[in-house]
Amino acid sequence: MVDILHRVGIKSSSLDATYKALATREGLSAWWTNNTQGESKVGGVLQFRFGAGGIDMKVLELHPPSGCYGRWSTAPPNGSAPR
Repeated sequence: MVDILHRVGIKSSSLDATYKALATREGLSAWWTNNTQGESKVGGVLQFRFGAGGIDMKVLELHPPSGCYGRWSTAPPNGSAPR
């Protein structure tokens, strides 16, 4: 299976603020979908809902304030499985 990796560029933000926006439920719900549930801890699962559909992501690694790593545990509606 091919890995799909995303790099997100963010201007004018501190490293800590960027980490919180990408690695916490509160941060993700502020800019991606406000229907975000779950736990942003290693082993936790975050659920993202978009109307009638949604995707889940298992949190694999957290390295504050420099990065995070997760794996989608359910595929989005188009059938791809990003990680």
